[in-house]
Order: sequence, then C-alpha cells, then structure tokens
Amino acid sequence: MSEGDKADALYLLEEGSIALSIASEDGDVEVAELDAPAHFGELGMLLERRSATARTLTDARAWKLPRARFEDLVRERPEIGLTVARGLAGLLDRRQRQLIGAVPLPEESRPAAASRTKARPTWRARAIGAAAAVAVPGLLWAVPAPQGLGADGWHVLLVLVGASIAWTLDVVPDFAVAIGLATAWGLLGLAPAAVAFSGFT
Repeated sequence: MSEGDKADALYLLEEGSIALSIASEDGDVEVAELDAPAHFGELGMLLERRSATARTLTDARAWKLPRARFEDLVRERPEIGLTVARGLAGLLDRRQRQLIGAVPLPEESRPAAASRTKARPTWRARAIGAAAAVAVPGLLWAVPAPQGLGADGWHVLLVLVGASIAWTLDVVPDFAVAIGLATAWGLLGLAPAAVAFSGFT
C-alpha cells in the first residue's frame, strides 16, 4: 500500500509488524509502527487516495476489507463504525500532538459499554426466536381484549409484541422486523397499508 494509491479498503493486520510513513522533501518520515493485531488504512474509508505508505517490518499477514463490504458491515453493526471513528479520532489527536511537540496523552481504555459487541445469534437461536415471535401472539389472539381496549387494538398490540420479541432476540435485521410488522397489520386488516407503511416515508 503506497501513499497516493487509490483508497478502497481497510486492512486488518493478523500477524507481524508494519511501519507507516509519509513522504516529505527530506525523504520518508515514519509516523507509526503497528504490531498485530491492528488495523490500518482507516482514512481509506473516507478519502479517495492513500495518505501514507505501509511497509512490513517482519513477515506479516493482513486481510483486506473492501470499502463496499465495510459500508455493508457498518450498516449491519454500527458499533464497528464507532470503533473505527474512535481509532481515527485517536490517530488525529496523536498526530496533532506530535506536530507541536506536545506530551502524548496516556491511552484511554474504552468504556465497557462501548467495548462490548453483541454476539450474533446462531441459526437455531434465530429459529426459536422466530417461533416465539409468531407463537406468543398466536396463542393470545383468541383471548378477549383487556377492558378499555377494542379487539382491533388488542390485535395491533399482539402483533407489536411479536415484533418486540423478534427485535429482542435479533431474529432478523431491524428493518426486516419493521417491514414485517407493517405488513402484518396490513394483511390482517388492522390498518390500511398506507397508514401501516407511513413511517417508512
């Protein structure tokens, strides 16, 4: 990866060490050394051209994550985008401090809530979640509506309960649950399609 090349990917360093350098009038200036596990090329997610050259210091293995796939992952798991943004902010802070000769700040540990990543459910867990999302409203469908709530209102609420189960158990992506919720209301005659899908506009 050379400075000035087209930026189209993020790199994940699995093994080894690399050095990052930037060209200057006096020659290349090394700006960072990275030891695995690490990532580099973050600016390539935002810029058109590479801002530094990467060269290996030892035998190394790196995985290339194309920009299009990275964007898909961020849409599916926003915490990945936050992690990269946090890394970019730290990089900018370090470079600014180096530029003016300031003392580097100690590395901050990430808050526990930010460092937790939600484990992706297995297909079996998804199947159980989907069954629960359908079975719970189905079992309660014939139960009389609570006092003060009409039959249609009760059924709207039950469909919402099923959707809540699907959201909580991460059966499918959130947008699919939302579309399924609106579709169910429309097909069951609980709300006109224009009203059920109005939130998507």
